[in-house]
Parts: sequence; C-alpha cells; structure tokens
Amino acid sequence: MGKSTLALHVAHTAFARGELDWVLLIDASSETTIEQSLREIARLLEVPQREGRGDLTTLSEDVVAFLRRRSDRRVVVVVDNLDHRRFLDARRSPWNACLRGRADSSHTRVLVTSRLHPRLFVESGFAEAARIHRVEEMGEADGVTMLESVMGARIEDEAEREAAVSLVGPRGLAGLPLAIR
Repeated sequence: MGKSTLALHVAHTAFARGELDWVLLIDASSETTIEQSLREIARLLEVPQREGRGDLTTLSEDVVAFLRRRSDRRVVVVVDNLDHRRFLDARRSPWNACLRGRADSSHTRVLVTSRLHPRLFVESGFAEAARIHRVEEMGEADGVTMLESVMGARIEDEAEREAAVSLVGPRGLAGLPLAIR
C-alpha cells in the first residue's frame, strides 16, 4: 500500500464509520492539478465564486471561506503528493490557505502525503499543529510476505525465496508496496 492509498484508506474508513461528513482531495503534484482539484471541490460543494477573479489564490480563499461557514461539517482535506518544497512557502504558494488555515475549524483536518522530509514542514511553519507520521519503506521480509499475498501462494523453495528477496529488495522494487502490488 502506497502513501496515497494509505491516506485515502484512512479518510474513507473514518467516513464509513460516520466520523466525517466530507472527504476532499487535492492533488498537489503541480499547480495545475491543485487548481483542478480546488475547482472540482468548489463545483461539488457549490462554493460561491467571486466575480471577475478566477485565480488560484482567490479560488482557495473561496473554498476556505465556504468551509468556515460550514463548520457543522466534519471534513478531512487529503492533500496528496505535496512533494514540491515551493508549495510550503506561504509567499509563493497561492493555495496555502487550504492548509495553513485548515478553515479555522476544529471540525476540519488536513492529511498530507509527501516525500519531503518532515523537517521541511516544521521549518516552514506548516506543521505547527500537526502530528507527523513517517511511513518507512517495507523491509525484505514484509515485502516477500506481501508478494506471497499478491501471488496467493507461499514461496517455499529456497532459490525462489532468494529471487523474491532480490525482487522486493533495494535493487528491485525497493520495498515500495505499490510496486509490489
């Protein structure tokens, strides 16, 4: 299971348990995908848009203002693939209100997936009220177990086990669960 899959699983499990009213996804792979995500959220939630200003900063401010007004809703915003350091800089990140503001609501949470080092989130002030959970790569034994699960069979033969370890190890799939699946 990869970081995105894990984050969405956590969010959807909380939704299924009735702990959340809305799960919102922002693909932070690029400024284009961020804008597309925010536009889709605005459309789905019927967020009122200000006339004449369609820029990303205004769009993110409109979404955050809407979430503030809807404080009766328990929301998680999943910000996936926040892998570009420039998006942590409030002066250069036009959509930062969605994360830094967290809609000023105790009912709104933000779940971020990233390959960036947690230290960068702390240094940027991004993680002031956050709990950072670092998910490490799988070890070889866990990788082989996952491979067996995907194959639907145990690897008993020693030569096959060595080949499996080589496949899931650092020179193969590097312990990345999504690659193993």
